[in-house]
Amino acid sequence: MKRGATHADWAVSLGIFLVYTLSLFILIQPGVEPIFRNENLIKIVDSSFFNETRLVLEKTPIIFTPIEIEVDGIYEAVIRNDIPLSGNELDLTDFYLTDDAGNQLPFDMDFSGDAVSEIRVQATLSRTEPTIIYVHYSPNAYEAPEAITATISISDKLPKLNFTRTFGSIEVMAGINSEIINIDAVNFPCTTPEEYSELKSKWNYPLNKEFQIFMVPSSNPKYELADIKDICNQVEPFQQASIFVQERVDVTLDKFGIRNPVRINMRVW
Repeated sequence: MKRGATHADWAVSLGIFLVYTLSLFILIQPGVEPIFRNENLIKIVDSSFFNETRLVLEKTPIIFTPIEIEVDGIYEAVIRNDIPLSGNELDLTDFYLTDDAGNQLPFDMDFSGDAVSEIRVQATLSRTEPTIIYVHYSPNAYEAPEAITATISISDKLPKLNFTRTFGSIEVMAGINSEIINIDAVNFPCTTPEEYSELKSKWNYPLNKEFQIFMVPSSNPKYELADIKDICNQVEPFQQASIFVQERVDVTLDKFGIRNPVRINMRVW
């Protein structure tokens, strides 16, 4: 074999090896872990936090038109058949009934499978004008105080109401559960280093990376440092940390549909 041919084969082999090696470096990018990029870190915190605190409320109006009522007063209405209220694993404490002014009404319900089969409610009815009451359904809410969720017994002494009724369109609202975060207080499970570590594990957040979450009870982008409240603030950035910040405007929401604007500030490094 000629010596020139040997050198040529060696050069071709080396070239193929270098191209292959460079291709691996380009594709694999040793030392670069995509999940550690700030954009991905903030996505983890953002999606995990809002999944943890999200409250969805369905508000359904019922319009009562009385028939042959002599005087305005408190009556008991019993609704059966064609009730457009359904959901998974329905529970009485997931519901509230209010009048048009937002006052809670005494009520009771029966369920059949995943649907409401009967509603019994006490309300003040007008003998001349239609009356609207609202059914609030919030299955993902934290458990409210017993005094609020307790079913108020229906009296057998109230006159039964002769009426026509119409269900209106369901209004769906979403926001941060005001029992967890509201404009006055924070009840989020990140008040100790242990709870912070549990959150990182639960959210699959990298153990050697950190985050903070703050709240400002306003939608105004101009606010003072004194307005900022801690939601999850168990670590401080080290001196040379490159901090990535995201801020978004949202609302807090309670079971009665009352909303208040809030800014959520997230920082990762």
